[in-house]
Amino acid sequence: MGLDVVADADTITRWFSLLGAFADSARKADDVVLVLSESDPADVKALVHLWHSGVVHVSPDGRDTETRAALRADSRTGRAQVVLALKDARSAVKSVQRGGTVCLPAADVDAPTITELVQRDVRLVGPSDITSIAKGIEVSDLTRHLSAVLDQSRHPGVHA
Repeated sequence: MGLDVVADADTITRWFSLLGAFADSARKADDVVLVLSESDPADVKALVHLWHSGVVHVSPDGRDTETRAALRADSRTGRAQVVLALKDARSAVKSVQRGGTVCLPAADVDAPTITELVQRDVRLVGPSDITSIAKGIEVSDLTRHLSAVLDQSRHPGVHA
């Protein structure tokens, strides 16, 4: 079963490898997850919920007022325990709680400094093997939800 949308190779690679990193991360069921993405939040949440039954927030900026208020309501620290970032690893590090996890794709990202990583005691996770994304889920669900996230025609002006 293939993707039902045309998307550039870089975007597809970023999403698959980011999901591979997330699937490999040692998250807990009650962790609050933040996905830094400009794609439709409902589509991104549906995709991430294939691997995580807990709270998922989606925002292009993890430090904006609305996102921070939502995280304060759902997390005792006011920050996500796990942050997924397609491109902006630096913002992800600033958005995750101390000792939290940042999942990154196998692609160029806006990298945080060593000082930022040490100060926040962040664990970076990249994909070791993207086949892990297909374990325990229906591949048809993966392709359906990823197609929705990548479908720019459904959400004009919204980008991955």
